[in-house]
Amino acid sequence: MITIICTVGTSALDKLKHQHIPWEYSKTLNPLWYAKLNEEKFKLDCSKYARKGVDALDEKYLENIKEKYAQLHNNEDYLKWDKIKWRLMPAEVGSVLRIIQNFKIDPVEAEVVLLQSDTAEAYLSAKAIQSILSNIGVKIPDEKVVSIEGFQMENQTRFKEEGLYNFVKNVQIILNTKSEKNETLQLFNITGGYKNFIPLVTHISSFHRKDMYYVFEEAVGSGVDSLLRIPRIPTMNRIPLTRYQNIIDLLEEIKRDEIPPETMLEDFIIQNLYKIFKETKESNETVIKHFKEFILDFVELKDGRPIINMIGDLYLYLMKNKIKGVR
Repeated sequence: MITIICTVGTSALDKLKHQHIPWEYSKTLNPLWYAKLNEEKFKLDCSKYARKGVDALDEKYLENIKEKYAQLHNNEDYLKWDKIKWRLMPAEVGSVLRIIQNFKIDPVEAEVVLLQSDTAEAYLSAKAIQSILSNIGVKIPDEKVVSIEGFQMENQTRFKEEGLYNFVKNVQIILNTKSEKNETLQLFNITGGYKNFIPLVTHISSFHRKDMYYVFEEAVGSGVDSLLRIPRIPTMNRIPLTRYQNIIDLLEEIKRDEIPPETMLEDFIIQNLYKIFKETKESNETVIKHFKEFILDFVELKDGRPIINMIGDLYLYLMKNKIKGVR
């Protein structure tokens, strides 16, 4: 009935790193505390993940993390959890359950896809979230736990050139895959994951005409009202880029740095726009001006040369023929 595309952060691990519940002034002992996550060995193992992958991590880490959350859950109906238990659960778990509660569906009717970043902490968090939700009745098969290659924030070049494209590609696959549960709704849960990536997810979700949902962790225990719906932004970007293939080609020329050195960027864009709109018989000063500004929003200068910015890359990824099936 519902597909929830859930970005995954590291709150599942963060909740285990404190000996006392951090928001409790009385210094209440944290039932999730797992001291090994604060040790240098764990940090060192995580640093090896980029080279070795899962093999860099001791299996005991994940086993103990799962066991900590299983003991906290203790097979109790999530609707009976107290405020402390709601807040101790990973942000992704609390938000998924509030979404399920909001739409008044049984947990087994929800299809959840976990999109994790390419880091050790995100891998452990995603597997812990999968385990917790599966115990509650939201079954998440392994193929629905997706690691996005290159999707990390330590190497910005790799993120832009590899991680961003892989994120868009995987979202595209999810949105165009017919669910066995014949869902009627697809949405993004952006509670977990990199907060500085939210603007990009906003563009992606709006391009696909999907809503986003977010839960404030501090309020998750207060009920379904803690769930905030962020409506998709009405955008015209998909219309000109879909209609005018030549505009995509123009952006690709800028991306390939094919502008003659002696030519000003705005002059280059205007000259090409006149050629494009001459073919469609729509050429006039107002149209050219608006489309020039539209294209310039996708461009920035680096060392005096124009390059496609991250939003420009995002829309090229969304629109290029190599990614099929935009709906």
